[in-house]
Amino acid sequence: MSNPTAVSDLERAEHLGYGESKGVKRVSVFNDGVQVNAATEDKQNPLSAYQSAGMDITANPYYFGYLKTDGSWYIKKLDTTSGTIYVKGDSDYATNWTGRAELTYGEFNDIF
Repeated sequence: MSNPTAVSDLERAEHLGYGESKGVKRVSVFNDGVQVNAATEDKQNPLSAYQSAGMDITANPYYFGYLKTDGSWYIKKLDTTSGTIYVKGDSDYATNWTGRAELTYGEFNDIF
């Protein structure tokens, strides 16, 4: 390698042993010279641990409910004219899903 810190050289080094026939590609991300593991919990999408738990698409606004295995939940409210807002909680998804229209929603960055 001509320059071990060059991204292209690092990518080439990581691809050794991962031939084109295998269809595998590894990519490393570096921040100020420190390798970042994008798969660590604090770097993941905050919604990735939730699974779909309910959907109400009968009329605008539309509601989508999601649950985690620990009982925490969030509901996404999609209004076709004003956009998407969210609400979340730690327990009692069923009650909150039933009363979803009356909950207080907020912007993604305020809720998560």
